[in-house]
Amino acid sequence: MTQSPDNQPAWWESVQKILDNKLVGWGIPGIFVAIAADHAKNARWQEFVIFLGITFVVALIIRIGSKLLPYFDKFLDWLLATQIPKWWTATTDKFGAEYLATITAECQEYQGRGFSGEGLDLENVFVPLGFNCEQPVYNPQDLTVDEETELEKNSVFEQTEISRSIAAQKEPEIGSLLRGITNKKSAWRRLVILGAPGSGKTTLLRHITLLFALRKQSKLYRGLPQLIPVLLRLRDVAPIIVADSNASLAQVIAKAKKDESSKTQDWFNKQLKDGKCLVMLDGLDEIADDEHRKQVSIWVSQQLQSYNNKLPVILTSRPQAYNQAPLPNTPAYFVRSFTTEQRNEFVYKWYFNLEKRRNSGKVSEKQLRRNAESKKDELVRQINAVPSLRLMATNPLLLALIINTYKEKTSLSPTRIGLYKQVCDVLLQGRQSISGTTRYPLKPEQKQEALQALALEMTKCQVLQFTLDEKNQDSNIFLAKDFLQEELAQMVEGGQEFTPEVFIEKDDLGVRELLSDRKQEKLYEFTHRTFQEYLTAVELTKAEHEPDLLEVFAKDKKYLDWWRQTILFYAGQVKIDKLIDAALNKPTVENLTLAYECLQNKLRVSPEKEQELLSKVEQGLKSNDVEVFKLAASVQLQKRLNYLNEDCFLGSSETEEQPGVSITATDEKIWTLQKVDDTNITEAEYRLFLLEQNNSDTDLTLEINPSQLDFVQSNAFCAWLSEKTRERFGEAGICYERETSTNTFRLVRFRIPKQYHQLAYYLAAGKWREANKETVNIILHIANREKQGSLTLNNIRQFSCADIKIIDHLWVQYSSGRFGFSQQKNIYLDVGGRLQENRSTSQLGKFLAYTMKIIKLDKHTDYTLKDKEEYEIWCRLSDYVGWRDNKIVKNYSQLSFNISAPNGHLPFLGNLLPIVSSGGLGFVDIGYNIEALLLRLEICELHSNESLGWVKQSEAQQYQ
Repeated sequence: MTQSPDNQPAWWESVQKILDNKLVGWGIPGIFVAIAADHAKNARWQEFVIFLGITFVVALIIRIGSKLLPYFDKFLDWLLATQIPKWWTATTDKFGAEYLATITAECQEYQGRGFSGEGLDLENVFVPLGFNCEQPVYNPQDLTVDEETELEKNSVFEQTEISRSIAAQKEPEIGSLLRGITNKKSAWRRLVILGAPGSGKTTLLRHITLLFALRKQSKLYRGLPQLIPVLLRLRDVAPIIVADSNASLAQVIAKAKKDESSKTQDWFNKQLKDGKCLVMLDGLDEIADDEHRKQVSIWVSQQLQSYNNKLPVILTSRPQAYNQAPLPNTPAYFVRSFTTEQRNEFVYKWYFNLEKRRNSGKVSEKQLRRNAESKKDELVRQINAVPSLRLMATNPLLLALIINTYKEKTSLSPTRIGLYKQVCDVLLQGRQSISGTTRYPLKPEQKQEALQALALEMTKCQVLQFTLDEKNQDSNIFLAKDFLQEELAQMVEGGQEFTPEVFIEKDDLGVRELLSDRKQEKLYEFTHRTFQEYLTAVELTKAEHEPDLLEVFAKDKKYLDWWRQTILFYAGQVKIDKLIDAALNKPTVENLTLAYECLQNKLRVSPEKEQELLSKVEQGLKSNDVEVFKLAASVQLQKRLNYLNEDCFLGSSETEEQPGVSITATDEKIWTLQKVDDTNITEAEYRLFLLEQNNSDTDLTLEINPSQLDFVQSNAFCAWLSEKTRERFGEAGICYERETSTNTFRLVRFRIPKQYHQLAYYLAAGKWREANKETVNIILHIANREKQGSLTLNNIRQFSCADIKIIDHLWVQYSSGRFGFSQQKNIYLDVGGRLQENRSTSQLGKFLAYTMKIIKLDKHTDYTLKDKEEYEIWCRLSDYVGWRDNKIVKNYSQLSFNISAPNGHLPFLGNLLPIVSSGGLGFVDIGYNIEALLLRLEICELHSNESLGWVKQSEAQQYQ
């Protein structure tokens, strides 16, 4: 039955109005709905049904497409960024394709013997390392600082410069650093990565090499250019450079690749000149000879200049060695220790990929992940139960040792020296026992004895490589054949022939697991330098070698640096009284520093000797020698950090059931129970802070009273302590603030959840613009509104008090009480505002909303409101906090992102709040939600603290 258009149902007009209002927002389906509605209006019901069906199909296709689009994008990215470049290289540059295939094969596996990844792919188990800049302010070429930040930096009060020198930027990962040095517009195209033994420097460079070779560099940072990775081990190429300081980089690369043909040199030379290479130079510290190291450093600088400083280069080293041969005008970044999260991620990835590699396809990936998670949890539990293991697990190498040793042992040694002993036992004894071999002429302990003797001789000669080839004339390589032959002859039964070649090259039951080799050159070395240092230390415990050890303290700094790690291993095995005596007999800064480190790593020491050393160190607090003073002050500061962070030693982990623990909206734990120090910060500790912030000319005779420091100075000191704590314990999120109930300077130590670490960094550095953006991101994340980019009224009313307290606390702490939500709330109340729950939408709310709209559109128009009183309150508030200028509302770009901004100016959340049509005067209800946010603060009892500089009623009178 049809119906004429003139006889439409009465309800149709209402339906049509709704459709008119909504169809525009429905996109393509809306068009078909409109056509269907038109047919319905004219009573063409068959056509109406058809187009309604089309609407459903189109909407379904769009819905399915929106779900598949991210996967299609990833596939397209993979195709364009990886496969097509590979195909193009293979087609147009066969030599280049072969080179990339070769280095891919070299770097694909997590490297190492015994403690390696058992064939695991490096790409799958690698955990990104964190860095902190050595001199973030002193180096103007800081690669993570953009132009806008530099301009902002120059506009801030001079007194905040110290705070900028700690955590001055988002904690960089290698991707952001690579972005800087590979950007052709960047003034500086090089960087240095410094780190302790086993901190992951070499693994990092191999990971970078692998991803660039696979054309997967976007995994490091989106948008990185396609470059040809060149990884050189400086120890290997140093003889080439020393022999010919005029050798070009292309020549050195060709010689390192054992292909000195003109074709190879020409190819590399062209790629280098065209800026298509990323050059990575690994291990400056592994060049044993000090003069050779300096020559190599000079050569690297010359090569950079020859390419007009436009060639991206990364160099790695241990800090002490680099300080003796630094690259000029090059930013240096320290590799951070693993945080708890990084440690756990590494263990999980290790177990998951091991399970996946061993899986024959019978177990689902979901079950494999459960298995890996279970094994990870058990190992982490054992690590956390032993304080020293917890500290060792912050080092990637030691963590790998822990994982592999844990597989063979039912328990782990609580000391570093014990852990290395377990590793050697597993490799030398465990594998032979498992294989059931009895034909091998040496017992496991005899094999270790031979390796110990070899390690000691190599250490005394200051070399890291040895060879059995007697024709080798390189002075940096130990000729080991005769030495090993003599050692082995004392171990095997009479008449039995056992050559060094058999011992080294054919042993598949332990010795080879501790060594790596370069077969073509017949060169060998211990898998990691720390194994040579450990085995040397074990050999030194024999009485006949004691004079060799004590002699180290009588020689120069260079020789002491070479022996440092060995001596620390030694200290963990014996009574160290004689070491302390040797250091006190020649009390240089280097000797006293090493002696104090031995004290921290000791097995045992007499109380008298310990006190004698500590007294000597503490006398340094009165010294005019900067290095002596820094040593003594560091000892004092370390004692304080140990006291405040006892939980890092005890391995305790708070639980939700414990008092003093709150749970945020994102299910993260906050240790709200704070620890207050029982002594004041000393003059020496604050002076150490100044010295480490590049104020090396600080007068040691100038009196400093920490209790008289202002808030900004105190705040910078506390932020620096957070960095020190992370370096010492591998724990991010431990923060400090000054206790304000007295006029002294005492610390309050507290923790913050992981998601607030970045905000704390920005605020500590005084990077207010970035902190404001990070605050918005955090709030959206907590409310689960990242996609929408705004909050609803319900989001604000239900916002977690625990989270908002942390945000406010950090803003207040790091701004001297100048900024923060609670500051804004108090100003609002002081200028006459009122906070009332469940109040209706007001004209003030509409005006606030409209001003936010003005900020977004960058327009300035005058409007008259009905509620004059609330309009005047808004004017007083915006004038006070600096959101208006000459009665005109500022847009976002005109806001002041520096510490000189008026009280309450930040954080600014205007763009965070939603636009909601309210009719009437045409305003939007953003203002209502600002008021709702202030009301939420009131409910959460964020009361102000006068001592932090909160605005007083008397100060607000001028705006009334």
